[in-house]
Amino acid sequence: LAVAEGLEASGGTDLHSGLVRGYELAEKHYGPTRLNRVILISDGGANVGVTSGDLIGEKSKDADKEGIYLVGIGTGPAIGYADKLMDAVTDKGRGAYVYLDKPSEATDVFVNRFDEVMEVAARGVQIELTMPWYFQMHKFYGEEYSENPKEIEPQHLAPNDAMIFNQVLKACSSSVVEPTDTITVRAKWKTPLAYLDQQTEVTMTVGDLLAAQKAGLPKAKAIVAYAEALKAPSKQAFDDALALIKLADPAGTDPALNEIASLIALHPQSQ
Repeated sequence: LAVAEGLEASGGTDLHSGLVRGYELAEKHYGPTRLNRVILISDGGANVGVTSGDLIGEKSKDADKEGIYLVGIGTGPAIGYADKLMDAVTDKGRGAYVYLDKPSEATDVFVNRFDEVMEVAARGVQIELTMPWYFQMHKFYGEEYSENPKEIEPQHLAPNDAMIFNQVLKACSSSVVEPTDTITVRAKWKTPLAYLDQQTEVTMTVGDLLAAQKAGLPKAKAIVAYAEALKAPSKQAFDDALALIKLADPAGTDPALNEIASLIALHPQSQ
């Protein structure tokens, strides 16, 4: 605390040197039987030394091979916040990335959500979808997709984490769709410490899949609508996202959707 309180701003942010020093300390105290972390707290504004997000992230990428994960904590005023730089660094470091928009969020992130932010339950997660020949992906809301798994950067998941893969598939013609054809979803990952390969899969017919209860889909649509509204802000876009939130959670009991709704209310273009 004394060191932190003694820091003074001088107009320069050498983010690269800070990361290098952080990894030096992490490597010095490295423990092969525990999860190792470098925590970067920054407004993302690197203007001294190496400022390229790719170059900054290389140290994270190299260290990740040895099990040292980078956790990014964004902070500072939202106006002028360098989201792209912090996203590039933490993406290569495979760690969580959160933004503190107010002091109370620090307690939420470092206390209530500590396991979620700091730990990794499944390393290098990849999802593989095998579907009938007549289907093709029309829209995909996610990080990346490819028919070649080597082209996709795998993701890490934290304890109690959940991911919804929202995709829109279309058939070349409705006349060729066969309800008895199968669709297989296969998940692959590694254990966080021993890096042991794990795999699980589920196969359903097209007919059963279309008839099944889709508990996560309304929430996924609401989250996607919010993300799309942020890319092209307008009152109508935010109103549409709020309508989908209400449809997905009529009782208002979902914490994530409640948080999104509160953020929409604060956005100047939602008024």
